[in-house]
Amino acid sequence: MRIRTAIAAICTLTALATAGPEWTEGSQDAGDLPANAQPARGFDHLTHIEGELQGAALFRGQPGLLDFQDVYLIGIRDPENFTATTLNSMGGFAQFDADLYLFFAGGESLLANLATNKPNRDPLILPMATDDTQQIIPYRGRYLLAMVGRPSAPRSQQGDSPMYNFQSAFEVSGPDASGAPFPLDTWNVPGETGQYLIALTGAVLLPFGCNMADMAPPFGQLDFSDVVQFLVYFGAGDLIGADLAPAFGQLDFSDVIRFLQFFNEGC
Repeated sequence: MRIRTAIAAICTLTALATAGPEWTEGSQDAGDLPANAQPARGFDHLTHIEGELQGAALFRGQPGLLDFQDVYLIGIRDPENFTATTLNSMGGFAQFDADLYLFFAGGESLLANLATNKPNRDPLILPMATDDTQQIIPYRGRYLLAMVGRPSAPRSQQGDSPMYNFQSAFEVSGPDASGAPFPLDTWNVPGETGQYLIALTGAVLLPFGCNMADMAPPFGQLDFSDVVQFLVYFGAGDLIGADLAPAFGQLDFSDVIRFLQFFNEGC
């Protein structure tokens, strides 16, 4: 059984690496908050994320579920050259008026864009804010990327506050609203829905298989090789590979504990 599981996992990861979109939302909905964000997992560059916001419709055979926001956990390997967009000219697509939001892995505000220019409704997140914050992506590591339809916007219930303050729909906004220092925990209203393809540069898939402790072959089972690989990531200060627990953006004993929890959960 373990051998069959390992073979299936390797085949899945191989298919992901060779597919057009490098990560597809699939039958398991990408959640709308940090706690249920969908990890884009694998062992290669991340050039596209394909998904769909289905709104209040019958969602993949499960009645009563709402799907107005999709949040993904991704790795950013090259912060100075990171972009995320639905612009067709850059390989993206959206059937609706889309907005993109980038958060720290804990859910705090980082960067966001609503549209690139007046005739074009497609968003483009650049590696630096164009507003007065001049916010940059501060380190190689794990981040949350949210796809939503206008006019849905993120909020933190700590003060029931917005997380970005757009002086113009075309700016790349930094964390300049009162809710920005606090984690995303709600969205103000539903938004438009449809299919989308996010094109990315500077991003990578997160290096694990069946769960976040499955870091080394044979994938689909957890053993000493996964422990060794985690220690390699940890020793190298690799936030993409080893930053598993708050406080995100640094490696400490909490990441070791979280790895052991994933390891004990098994595949």
